[in-house]
Amino acid sequence: MLVAVGFSSSMMLSLVDWSYIGKCIEEGLFPGMSDGDRTCTDIIPHAFACSCAAEWKIHDDYKEKGNVIFSGTVSDIITQERSYLVTLDIIDSWKGIPFGTGTINIMTSQSSASCGVNFEANQSYLVVGHGPWDQTPTVSSCSSTTLLDFADPQVAYLNDVTQEPEFIVKDVKFLQDIIYPDELGFYEVEITDKDGNPVEMFVTGRVDYIAPWGESNFSPVGNYDKQKERFVGELTPPREIAPGTYTLQLSVHGLHGGPLEFSGIKQVEFEIREKPGSMNTLFLPASMDKLRGEYRFFHKDEPREFQIQLIKGHYYSSVLANHTMSILVYGIDEENNENLLQAVQKTSDENGFVTHELDLSDRTYCEYDVVFSAQYDGFEDTQRIGYRMTNTETYHYTWNGEDIPVTVEGNCSVPLSMEFDQQKKTMTVQVDTTDAKKSFQIEFPHRLLDGDLSVVFNGDLGENSSVEKRKDVAIVNIKGNSDITTVQIIGTSAIPEFGQMALLLLGAAILPIVILARKLGPLGTRA
Repeated sequence: MLVAVGFSSSMMLSLVDWSYIGKCIEEGLFPGMSDGDRTCTDIIPHAFACSCAAEWKIHDDYKEKGNVIFSGTVSDIITQERSYLVTLDIIDSWKGIPFGTGTINIMTSQSSASCGVNFEANQSYLVVGHGPWDQTPTVSSCSSTTLLDFADPQVAYLNDVTQEPEFIVKDVKFLQDIIYPDELGFYEVEITDKDGNPVEMFVTGRVDYIAPWGESNFSPVGNYDKQKERFVGELTPPREIAPGTYTLQLSVHGLHGGPLEFSGIKQVEFEIREKPGSMNTLFLPASMDKLRGEYRFFHKDEPREFQIQLIKGHYYSSVLANHTMSILVYGIDEENNENLLQAVQKTSDENGFVTHELDLSDRTYCEYDVVFSAQYDGFEDTQRIGYRMTNTETYHYTWNGEDIPVTVEGNCSVPLSMEFDQQKKTMTVQVDTTDAKKSFQIEFPHRLLDGDLSVVFNGDLGENSSVEKRKDVAIVNIKGNSDITTVQIIGTSAIPEFGQMALLLLGAAILPIVILARKLGPLGTRA
């Protein structure tokens, strides 16, 4: 029965001393009427207008999926835009909260019309929330949420329905002597009730673990083996974890979502070793990939500092600290021969890192190969990265106070100069293309030079060129054909030959002539 004392039938009462409400109704008391030192209004401190108009039903709250049910004391209340974020220290829990959880955050509306609950600091409550316990469940006055002092019947019901057999993690063992990173490891768990009888976990409960790399987070981690009367669980150490001895922590939970009573958390040690035969690299792949991405091209006279990490045999193993490696730098000539330019040995630090400044400023060669080599436990790893010299110059053509950019990027070549002839609609670029692998590109905006573009090499039409037109710019790609390549790019339209001021002056001079012509009419006659 919905109890409404002095309120419309659509109003829901929460946080109520239900036994006293019954007495008020029996004796005909209404809000404001006294019964000794208390009134019915006094004992209904929190009553809200709420459209749900639900009856008090703790058994339905318990059966509803997705609910959490617990008792706790309010330790903090944060006012948000339309809600309150309430933190409670958990006293007891009956559903949906892992064993041992100390605090929980819940959310409730600020508005009584939206079924919000008026929590008060330092007060203790029986709370029914909806949603996962670790994702801020919502609490409304349409639930059995009430002050804990007035919740004896609800607590008695909850204690009664959760009196399941006591689950005990009796024994744990791994099915493999050794577990390898990035591979499934299996363990058996013997679970009994308090009388020592096997418990069929597949039906009545589950096992959750806490490992050094994380938790199972209530996701399936195995199944019950009826023949063995054991729970067979599985875990996968991540590939990054270093070999060593670790501790696995197991607990038992009930299928209905709340923690069942058990004798304690069981811990077991297990060992992770390097996988036999997994010696495939001594350089952390991520550091080598980064190096390849950063240094594939380089600019002249621009030394770079690089850093790589040495590891023991595979990319999830421990690091190689204080270990020696070699670095060889070769210049590649026009016949693709290697010419040794530099040979150094470096020692890794305590974290396996090797730092070295790579100086490829010797312009005798256009291409270079850098070879990294290390040895460990009879295994040698050699990594090679190729570099190609890139030189970029940005020139500017000034028109009407504006600097218009022209970018020349030389790949194994060096830009020397750029000139632009506005009247001839011609751009002239000179590039040092001494190396046999010479090539370069020229990029400029359409408003500087546009139309049908012709490319001329050293006075002859260039065949080894391509013109790409994009939205705002044109890009001309060229392969040089001599030590010094002079390129002329000729267009059919160019930036206006007259500046804005010149056009204004010309317009001002023409305007009187136009006016006079209109007055005179055809052939100088007056209109």
